[in-house]
Amino acid sequence: MLKIIRYIVSLTALIFAAYGLITGDYTYNHIMMLFLSLLMLTMGLEEFERNHKGIGFLLLGAFLFTGYASIQGLLIS
Repeated sequence: MLKIIRYIVSLTALIFAAYGLITGDYTYNHIMMLFLSLLMLTMGLEEFERNHKGIGFLLLGAFLFTGYASIQGLLIS
């Protein structure tokens, strides 16, 4: 189940990134960062399932940092 969610979230982030690169319109970067943080969350949960706790905590920390930065960017802009 997490694998399917990871693919959907990564494809969505890739679409937002490609849109920004092709058009030069970077207004959706905060949404792309939000999806990348959700990707870090799903990857962290997968690592916890595999009992790789060190990498899992690192990915959860990356999720918290990028999630906070993207939500703050969405609220400011």
